[in-house]
Amino acid sequence: MSAGLPPPRPPGALGALAVLLGKELLRLRRNPAALMAVGLLVLMSVLVSLETRSGQAQQRAEARSARLPCWIVHPPGDAFAAYLQRHAGPRLPVEFVARDQPQASAYPRGLPCAAEIGPVQDRQAQGLKPLRRIVFRHGEDRARSEQLARWVLSGLAAQALDANVEQGLQPFPAGHALPPPGGLAKLDLGSGQTRALVGTMLLYSAQFFVACALFISFAAHERERGIAQAVALSPVGPGLTLLAKFIFHLGLAAAACALMLAVLAPRLLGSGLLWGMLLLMGLGLSAVATLVVSFSRSQTAASLVGFCYLMTVGAVFALSGSFPAFQGLRLLMFEHHALQGLNALLSPRGPETALRVIEGLLGLGLTVPPLLLAAALAWSRRGWRQA
Repeated sequence: MSAGLPPPRPPGALGALAVLLGKELLRLRRNPAALMAVGLLVLMSVLVSLETRSGQAQQRAEARSARLPCWIVHPPGDAFAAYLQRHAGPRLPVEFVARDQPQASAYPRGLPCAAEIGPVQDRQAQGLKPLRRIVFRHGEDRARSEQLARWVLSGLAAQALDANVEQGLQPFPAGHALPPPGGLAKLDLGSGQTRALVGTMLLYSAQFFVACALFISFAAHERERGIAQAVALSPVGPGLTLLAKFIFHLGLAAAACALMLAVLAPRLLGSGLLWGMLLLMGLGLSAVATLVVSFSRSQTAASLVGFCYLMTVGAVFALSGSFPAFQGLRLLMFEHHALQGLNALLSPRGPETALRVIEGLLGLGLTVPPLLLAAALAWSRRGWRQA
């Protein structure tokens, strides 16, 4: 009697988990469109970062323009210009430029305002008083030009010149203003609040696509084909199968968010609060995906329900500003607390930032665990079974 070979040992929990993660990775490799979508979201963050730098450069240029002195263009040796130069100047800085004839092309780009003081015209032959023309030029900020005009005219009145004054207010010639930033700069990406809002939306989009939409697509396909049931009836069991799906999708979402943060806000890559908030948000989205898959009969129906869920979240957020009932419903949604906390972390530091972050974490801690419990119960009872 020959001794038989010992039966193969079933893999341990860690080994089975590694096999399941490998299965999920193989599915991802067979779906390059999913990776392309994640790459597109990362590319959007790169474009936002580039446009933000362009907007910041434009703001610095406008700030330099705001510090430029206004020009007083006058004929050489003009007595009135000398009077203005001797007496107390206005609150805004001015620079006196002596020229025989003002030239439109000679104004530097971005000059905020200017006053063109013409020479005194003698009209004794016509029996009229002398005439002096003054033209005030303005850029986009007309307030500075009006302030300059008040100061110049008050100096003219104080000089008590016995002459008629002809004045006018005109814009600078075309091409004088600084070129406006194009594209996304209309969103004022130079503003810290706008950058925080755009960054929050990009992070949420990446989390929703990977932890919810992609979860629904993969899990619903496996359930429809009977793969999930076959794996659950093996020694692995349905619980470890669900855990592997959570780990895989949360890890992929974390990688996508890390790439975005490296572009948008590198200072937050080491923030434990941010990663904790992203983890809770990813768990909530994965729980929603599990519920959708558990109660949908086909992959098409699950994808449609997931899209409807996203539209419902947007509708509640939009109506919460006008209806108190929707405002109360929004407080029960983990998305509201996640977006509030992420926006606070990405915004410029302020006294209310810490409070908003704490409120976001507390809200996630109260809303995500019930969803996870409901998702685990739904998956264990019907989520892994073939529809």
